[in-house]
Amino acid sequence: MLSIVVSKRNKSILLLDTFRYTQDEISSITIYWKCENRSCPGRVIQYGSNSSSMKKSHNRDGDEMKEWMENYRKEKC
Repeated sequence: MLSIVVSKRNKSILLLDTFRYTQDEISSITIYWKCENRSCPGRVIQYGSNSSSMKKSHNRDGDEMKEWMENYRKEKC
């Protein structure tokens, strides 16, 4: 499921299939998103407000990324 949330730094974050993406580039109606992990090649292209397609695959499973994020949040609190 596709959803967009706002990060603590007031940036848009795309949540899709247990992965988190940050905005890379924006054109007139297209938004390019990149995986928030810098070493991951995962990329998504969003057309309009809801439609999206995978441009490049991730180099890991989504559950591992989700687990890492949950652990990171626990350490920060």
